[in-house]
Amino acid sequence: MPWHGGLHNWWWVMPLGTMTVLAVLLAFFWALARSEARWPDPEGDPAENAARILNERYARGEIDDEEFRHRSEVLRSPPRQP
Repeated sequence: MPWHGGLHNWWWVMPLGTMTVLAVLLAFFWALARSEARWPDPEGDPAENAARILNERYARGEIDDEEFRHRSEVLRSPPRQP
């Protein structure tokens, strides 16, 4: 009978594997939920979203003072009629 030879010592592998898979899934969904919170609201005001993105880019140093001022003025100006 091979079951008495040593296979009974491996009983802990299945619960450990199950807990590992559950931990990975939990971490994945937690990261996904946190990243969705940072996405802009698609139903929000587009001008507010654009201003927020512009401020974030300026804060990160992606654009300089002159470009920031120019784009801010464009956002504040009334929309042009075609």
